[in-house]
Formats: sequence, C-alpha cells, structure tokens
Amino acid sequence: MDWSMTLQILQGAGIGLFTVFLGWAKKQEPDKFDWKGLLLRVPTGIAVGAIAGYKGIPFDEAYAFAASVGVIMLVDNISKMLWRRIFKKKKLENKSEKQEK
Repeated sequence: MDWSMTLQILQGAGIGLFTVFLGWAKKQEPDKFDWKGLLLRVPTGIAVGAIAGYKGIPFDEAYAFAASVGVIMLVDNISKMLWRRIFKKKKLENKSEKQEK
C-alpha cells in the first residue's frame, strides 16, 4: 500500500488545524479565552486541510472548493449538532446531580 496519499492528507489536515488556530488566535481578545469558538472551527479546518492535501492544492483553493460543494456547511452543522448534544446532556446530568443533593 502506498502511504504517500495518506501522508499528504494527514499533513494537509495538520496544516488546516494550524491555520484554524492562527485565525482564531488573531481574532481572539487576549483577556478572553473561548474554547467553544476554537473547538467548533477545528473540524472544518481539518476537513479543508485534508482536501488540500488530497487534491494537492493550496489551502485557500481547497476552502473555495469545500465551500462550493457544501463540505464546510456539512462539517460545521455536524460539529455544532454534536457539540450541543454532548454539552446539553452533561448540563442535564449536572442539574440532576445538584437536585439529588
């Protein structure tokens, strides 16, 4: 099996993750640290970076491609859905524990 394509995809995903972090840090106020804002952008950056690695194109072209075919919208909606379901469940569990005490 040729691992070069897998390596390209992983390298692109890593670059996408790094790009998301830099973009988030640039816009973030120094005294306010928002994990949710960062974590919701990570899956999109990884997906776009993986596309860039797979197709062998620059990140901005991969972003335009991903936006045009709906990948960004799909990944964003799925990550938000999972975020809400996970943390809504944890909030409900915390409320029930507090009520039991």
